[in-house]
Amino acid sequence: MDDRYTRQRRLPEVGDAGQARLERAALAVAAGPDALTELAYLERAGAREILISRWQAPEVFTHAAHFRHAPSRKLGAGSWRALRQINRILESS
Repeated sequence: MDDRYTRQRRLPEVGDAGQARLERAALAVAAGPDALTELAYLERAGAREILISRWQAPEVFTHAAHFRHAPSRKLGAGSWRALRQINRILESS
């Protein structure tokens, strides 16, 4: 039976094992203007436990200069941070 994450499981980069790691992972998101974007991406990827932390400093988004407008920078930064967290989980064995 297909579920919400069937397409992700079909990707060789994710697979069943990677999706299971995403669902078991406890992740932290630094509070800030781009936290909602990061939170949305992680939730949609299948992360079940996400903590929003006031005390964690966000990673520096080195590509911010490529975005002209502030809302675009926030969206880009949140997306980039979420994808970095997902990538770390999938690369861990």
